[in-house]
Amino acid sequence: MSEIVFDRLQLGPQTGTPGSPGAAVAATSVFPIDAGLIDPDLDRGYASPDEDYGSLSRHQTNRASYGLRSAGVPFTAVLRFEDAMRLLEMRLAGGITPTGVGPYTWTYTMDDASDTCKVYTAEVGSETANDEYKLSTCLITDLELGYDALVAPGEHPWKATATLVAIDRTQAALTAALTAPSAMETIEGHLTTLYEGTTATAFASLAELAASLVGYKLKISGARPYRAYGSATDLPTAYGLAKPELTIEAMVKVGATSKTNIFDIFMGAGAPAGERRWRVKATGSGTKVLTLDHRVRFTSVRRSERDGESVYLVAADVVKDATLSSSLQAIVINSVAGPLT
Repeated sequence: MSEIVFDRLQLGPQTGTPGSPGAAVAATSVFPIDAGLIDPDLDRGYASPDEDYGSLSRHQTNRASYGLRSAGVPFTAVLRFEDAMRLLEMRLAGGITPTGVGPYTWTYTMDDASDTCKVYTAEVGSETANDEYKLSTCLITDLELGYDALVAPGEHPWKATATLVAIDRTQAALTAALTAPSAMETIEGHLTTLYEGTTATAFASLAELAASLVGYKLKISGARPYRAYGSATDLPTAYGLAKPELTIEAMVKVGATSKTNIFDIFMGAGAPAGERRWRVKATGSGTKVLTLDHRVRFTSVRRSERDGESVYLVAADVVKDATLSSSLQAIVINSVAGPLT
């Protein structure tokens, strides 16, 4: 009898790149996810031929076949200073070695010209031996980071929602003796600040939009098409790279500065759309910091409300910035030495 007591996600970094990945490995770490079932779906590419016998062809025996396979699973997790790097290197860039010595600084840049993401082996399942699975050669396609609108009293952690894709799913026992990491600190929404300014202002010199950021979410999407070639197996061999799309949604207090720097810029006359530099910075205990630097182009600024207070509901595209040589830079400062294993 198989009982779902809880499901866990365990990760192990593979060698190679998405375009030339190494073999699956045993997991080396536990990645905390939201409680509940995490069900990796396996698509076998099933099909029946279109034959006319006066009835549906799939009702005929010995007709259907399987094609190329793929696997994937969505999951959500609280974002923490100590493990945010796992998600960033499966979506932004992999193989990052942090700089500094206690604290350590991990810098990730959105790579839309080449492919340096890290591939992982993922192990998922319950505590029942027959209900445990291995996902080989995993990447993240869609990733959302952020937190909901702040309401007091209340706790509003940063959360990650991710779509994990894999080459294959097999039944395999979870790697034993892996324990949940200790000293995990949640990244908090109420400790997150917005800094903003013109595109001529350095990110480090952006001015704080004080007491204004109510909620924030960054969405990264983009397909990772499988690369498959004729062979003796039904497995794809690697991933391609589709251009990613980055957008943000933010809720900002209505005020003199936010009106000038957000609402008025969006409402400005003429065809060219104005752009601003934004830095979203979440601080933790000691030296822990999560920083997201991006250049934004407002696509919508609407009135909304938060518990009866008027706020701006801001939507924007994230566009490439010459200083970053990218559309996004994510920096995590923590006490974790690297590289990740």
